[in-house]
Amino acid sequence: MAYTEFAQIYDKLIADRPYEKWLAFIADRLPAGARKAADGACGTGTITMGLAGKLGLETVGFDLSTEMLGLAAQKLRRAGVRAVLVRQDLTSFALNGPVDLFTVCCDGVNYLLRDEEAEACFSRVYASLRPGGVFLFDVSAPAKLRAMDGKMYGSDDEEIAYIWQNEVHGDLIDMSLSFFVRGDDGRYCRIDEEQTQRLYTIGQLTDLLHKAGFAHVGAYDDYTERPADETSLRVTFTAKKEG
Repeated sequence: MAYTEFAQIYDKLIADRPYEKWLAFIADRLPAGARKAADGACGTGTITMGLAGKLGLETVGFDLSTEMLGLAAQKLRRAGVRAVLVRQDLTSFALNGPVDLFTVCCDGVNYLLRDEEAEACFSRVYASLRPGGVFLFDVSAPAKLRAMDGKMYGSDDEEIAYIWQNEVHGDLIDMSLSFFVRGDDGRYCRIDEEQTQRLYTIGQLTDLLHKAGFAHVGAYDDYTERPADETSLRVTFTAKKEG
């Protein structure tokens, strides 16, 4: 799923994401001597910018959405941070060379709706890592997504108002979002988005990571040191390529 018009309001809607906390967690798990990183499903580039700027890694960020990548380029340029941005998909990407760290943050893996898609992604990540490299990603957990079933959320903020409806079907959640964005002339523009995410259990993702060849798989509660369990709302995974 590639964001289109939604890209222009994405950062405003997720402004409460604790990116500094996420980057600190990532920094603590960098392999010794790490120099290169890839950030898949990078969106508007906040994590990409952190990897390249704060952590000093030679970084490539990729996303399926041209609109998101355009906003990421603007963000990097304003911050004076250099990174390579390319349009690629999580299941079929290719890098110019191996990296020491590969991240997919903020639900990117939830959009891989079938086991075959997750297997393709994880296998490509494994192949793209140097021996000793680390794969780190997060997912919205089943406890979070199932609690959203049948719920409707809304906001009537003066700049951006929205209605968000959710319905779970088996291991998928369909999300229907309508946004009303105020323009410079005071009039509102409506943007509609349809999204679907997969509800992955810790066991399912652990098995898929092992199948791809990863060792030392860890599952943590929302970028903390606490082990994740069935009550976790966000699960952060780390996996290592031995060597």
